[in-house]
Amino acid sequence: MSLVKLVEYQGAPAEVRAVYEDIMKTRGVDWVGNFWKGLANDPAQLRRTWEQVKQVMAPGALDPLVKEMLYIAVSATNGCEYCTYSHTASARNKGMSDAMFMELMAVVGLANQTNRVVNGLRIEGVYIHPLDAPAAGRAPLAILPHGGPEGISYDNWNTNPLYPAQVLAVNGYAVLMPNYRGSGGRGVEFSKADHRDLGGEEFEDVLLGIDDLAARGWVDRDRVGISGTSYGGYFSALAGTRYSDRFRLAIPFAGITNWVSFTGTTDIPVEMSEVHWDLWWWDNPGLAMDRSPVAHLNHARTPMLIGHGMADERVHPEQSIQLYQGLKLKGVPVELVLYPREPHGLRERAHQLDYMKRIVEWFDRYVKGPKVTTD
Repeated sequence: MSLVKLVEYQGAPAEVRAVYEDIMKTRGVDWVGNFWKGLANDPAQLRRTWEQVKQVMAPGALDPLVKEMLYIAVSATNGCEYCTYSHTASARNKGMSDAMFMELMAVVGLANQTNRVVNGLRIEGVYIHPLDAPAAGRAPLAILPHGGPEGISYDNWNTNPLYPAQVLAVNGYAVLMPNYRGSGGRGVEFSKADHRDLGGEEFEDVLLGIDDLAARGWVDRDRVGISGTSYGGYFSALAGTRYSDRFRLAIPFAGITNWVSFTGTTDIPVEMSEVHWDLWWWDNPGLAMDRSPVAHLNHARTPMLIGHGMADERVHPEQSIQLYQGLKLKGVPVELVLYPREPHGLRERAHQLDYMKRIVEWFDRYVKGPKVTTD
């Protein structure tokens, strides 16, 4: 039902009849759609709108039939039933066959489907601009990936001893806290998007985040460090081994480094395997080792500061010791800091201040400073 009076041809004023006649002549039809009849309540707007449509849809670099089919595609996507019907009739008058129409609808359906998938996997994150950064120039970048993996980085005051976001920003670093696929806050399907692929495409989301910031001219892609805890520590360890060519520094705290031994020492073997991985390591041992940072020590060139609490039952300290031992044997600059009495995190103030100070010092040394090369 129309919300305005529809102006029929018989009762229309002369200026409206002239537009109606031009519409019918131009489109090769003997009727005028209700859209135009509604606009006819304002004759000036009717004429302006029709002149614009006639100009855009006139022959040009694109064939008139192609233009009509494009109009159909957009109208169908936007759910405008009248527009779809109207321009389908016009396209048929210009030579569109049933087969062409069906192929067009197939393309529209596929495009809408894949667009929804892409939008569903659109990756977000929190970006903190470095304090007092010059208007021009690219800042060094600190990546701070959350844990979980179903954790979330929020757009608020994010600094804590293990994630000193604003502290790094004050010291001249751009900070990115990515909510990669598998993160919480965007529905169950998004949180399950990393199932059976931990350390795979979800980590590619982080790399794409770096590329995006670099493309905007905000950061220097050659001066990037990463620091995280728990699953964020796993990401940091993976960055410094498998993806060593992308990172000048990696700082994993309480990070997973070997999925096989982790399963045998953690207090959540069932949760990690059935909820996060959706896979037990022995059902695909090759994948489990491929996604383990220690499996990529031959590729490791990135200096690492490794931290861990000695009372951690969630991620046993042996995970950090394995990585430290391997990097030390490979000649990669590495330091291991073990905090007594600490569980999965840091609770004692002295330890918190010590670790946060170390993070900033290592970023200044290896990200701002000269690039370290190892054989």
